[in-house]
Amino acid sequence: MKLFKKNPLFGVFVIPIIFDVVGTVLGQPSAYWTSHYKIIEEAVPVYPLLQINPLLFIVIAFVVWLPITYFLTLKLRKPLNIWATMALFAGHSYNSVNWLRVIQHNLGIFAGKNQLDYALALIPMAIYILVIGFIASKSLLIYFSKSK
Repeated sequence: MKLFKKNPLFGVFVIPIIFDVVGTVLGQPSAYWTSHYKIIEEAVPVYPLLQINPLLFIVIAFVVWLPITYFLTLKLRKPLNIWATMALFAGHSYNSVNWLRVIQHNLGIFAGKNQLDYALALIPMAIYILVIGFIASKSLLIYFSKSK
């Protein structure tokens, strides 16, 4: 909690980053797991980490990327810190929602080609967006109330 008190902006994007990183691993095709991590579906420049080991990808993301984003948004001056915060939120939120849909499809959840499955697939994504939007707005309110 001390981290969030010092940098409330971190609360805006930390959950989307976590879900994006975990979703990147869980959303890999079955061929990824049977090919010794050689067949991947990922565009991020650090994809070679996924080819070494999925846990390495997760650890590096949490040990390197999360602190970089924390200190970036803490140290940048206004309005650049807000811009960076919103860019991190938008990018990782978009990616994590996409991975949620990929995971649903891989698991056969709402994976049909009919209109009902398409509609039902939106429910978990909508709930996720509502939750992260609520947390992000609360974090922004805390940030702006502290910066008066």
